Amino acid sequence: MSSSRIKTFLIRLLQQPFLRAVLTLVSSTVSAQVVMLAVTPLLTRLYLPQDFGVVAVFMAIASVIWTISSGRYELAITLPPHAQAANQVWALAQLINVAVATVCAISLLFAKDIAYLANTPGLEMVWWCLPLYILAAGWYRANNYMALREHQYGLIAKSKMTQSAGSALGQVAAFWVAASALGLIVGQVLGQAIGAWQLARLKNLGWRTFVHFLSFKKRWVTCAKRYKRFPIYDVPAALIDVLSVQLPNLLLASFFNANIAGFYMLAERMVALPIALVGQSVGQVLFSFSRQALDQGQMFKMAFKAVMVLIALIALPTLLVFFAGEPLFVAVFGPEWQQAGSYAKWLMLGVAVQFVYAPTSMLLMATNGQKLNLTIHCVMLTGKVAAIYWGYSQASAIIAIQGFAWVTGLGYGLALMAILWHVYQHGLPQK
Repeated sequence: MSSSRIKTFLIRLLQQPFLRAVLTLVSSTVSAQVVMLAVTPLLTRLYLPQDFGVVAVFMAIASVIWTISSGRYELAITLPPHAQAANQVWALAQLINVAVATVCAISLLFAKDIAYLANTPGLEMVWWCLPLYILAAGWYRANNYMALREHQYGLIAKSKMTQSAGSALGQVAAFWVAASALGLIVGQVLGQAIGAWQLARLKNLGWRTFVHFLSFKKRWVTCAKRYKRFPIYDVPAALIDVLSVQLPNLLLASFFNANIAGFYMLAERMVALPIALVGQSVGQVLFSFSRQALDQGQMFKMAFKAVMVLIALIALPTLLVFFAGEPLFVAVFGPEWQQAGSYAKWLMLGVAVQFVYAPTSMLLMATNGQKLNLTIHCVMLTGKVAAIYWGYSQASAIIAIQGFAWVTGLGYGLALMAILWHVYQHGLPQK
């Protein structure tokens, strides 16, 4: 193929709205993660593995709460045909998030008990950040889906960059104030808040808008009933999903110690977090185009193409991390982090399959597949708990990691096939 034909082909490819949207979000996410990855070698030399362990446990608990802190109504923001109804769903999601953050503030009374149960000394000193993180993260998530509804991918891209830069700079600067896990957590909260504020400022989604839409009580109550499948089915599914992801952070600290959890956190940050965010960008675009694809009978075709693209993207990184994980971690983060490289090597096997599964699973939300989603996550959680407990019974953290990785890879592989079959069946003409 000549260079002119290749150029023409690429131009036509980039003219497709779906692909342009994916490239916009993926490129911004990759850029944002480059910032975080670039600053991580500095953070591993400023903070101790134990500090990372405290952060791992804190973020595991915060992630579980944040995932369901809006009742999953933020996912419904893209669905109403009229902007007024979407605004009411946005306000409803924010209201529930504020209520959950208030409950988290009350939990400060039990911070010492929580730290004891998690076998993580020092957790009580950072627990006051939890309600702030829930407020900021929930605010950003709802604003993000409002921007997705209007296909403003450039705005979302800018917010991701701002969010990442804010977290990175905040974590480095906070070291000089609090040379402990608190510095890392403050940076996380700062990044979420800055990203949410940027979206709110450009889309007029601040507290005044929130109060205005809450005054229409009957409307958002109607929206709550109309999209009740999200809290009924998707909240437990999302809860189980995030528990299965965050389970090692909680159990490794509880079964072993905070240092082991710190090694795992760094390994997960290097392989799972960047890949999950890129996959999340693809999933959000798939979800925003799902209504149009369903109307045109192109849902399965779109899903299959996305799966093929995701497999092509993840193949090379998987081979690189599996065969060179340990020396890479030693060279970049220092010899004391070699154990994290060993964890990353095995985690990459499961993460590679999850990278393909996660964005494709977003199509279940658009095809009334919440029950299937819940079933998948229940099975996965059971398998992951069994794998980690087996490692604990053998008094070996690496056996726990290996079992966790194999269960993740095989389980999500089977789940991916189930989702494709569901999407195919949903797209058939109904009798």
